[in-house]
Amino acid sequence: MILAIIFWVSVFAILQSYLFYPLIIKILARSKKDNSEVFSMSTNLPFVSIILAAYNEEKVISEKLRTVFNSSYPEDKIELLVGSDGSTDKTNEILRVNSNEIEALRFFEFSNRRGKPAVINDLREEAMGEILIFTDAQAMFTKETIFELVKHF
Repeated sequence: MILAIIFWVSVFAILQSYLFYPLIIKILARSKKDNSEVFSMSTNLPFVSIILAAYNEEKVISEKLRTVFNSSYPEDKIELLVGSDGSTDKTNEILRVNSNEIEALRFFEFSNRRGKPAVINDLREEAMGEILIFTDAQAMFTKETIFELVKHF
């Protein structure tokens, strides 16, 4: 008798996880209204700070800058904060040149390697945006990436 109870409780637990719960979520999702409180490109979009900790990223950093600043998101609503964490390649040189040319690029050079969390925390304190986007140098943006991330806030 006890083995039968344990068996049926186990069967129910498995069915609940893999059948009942997804079914309930699907039913509830059908009745959900669209979120009307999203930004559109015509509304007053929030200022966004994009935070990037870089270490020896000379191969990809120029492409990353290009994808961020070729966004459909308004240029006057974006700032990119890049912290170079003791890079020993040409990352610092590339960022220095670009920060002189691109006003929205704020470059912070850290001479000692301190680790990604420390760099991100320092950059976060410098950020002026209402919304923060954390990214890596290898993660390239499409034209719509920033807007798609921001529109539901």
